[in-house]
Amino acid sequence: MRTVLARGAGAKCKQCDTAMDIIQADKFDKKWAYGTIAFGALFTLFGGLFLGIIIVVAGIYMAGAKETISCCTRCGYYFKTRYGDLDP
Repeated sequence: MRTVLARGAGAKCKQCDTAMDIIQADKFDKKWAYGTIAFGALFTLFGGLFLGIIIVVAGIYMAGAKETISCCTRCGYYFKTRYGDLDP
């Protein structure tokens, strides 16, 4: 899983007033995403077109989904946020 870390780039911690780190990581493991896409392609051929396409789209979402977490290195407080792309 690919992660990007930005030290001290977040807001101040509510509990200890320290600058928080921003961690951006993949939400799902890539092997699960590619497996879901492959399963959806096979299901499209042998099971059903409508449900197979939905499974393929879910796999594509899994491959690109990111999760951004702000965490304090001093006290351990963290929360998930919705930021745009993080330039390392």
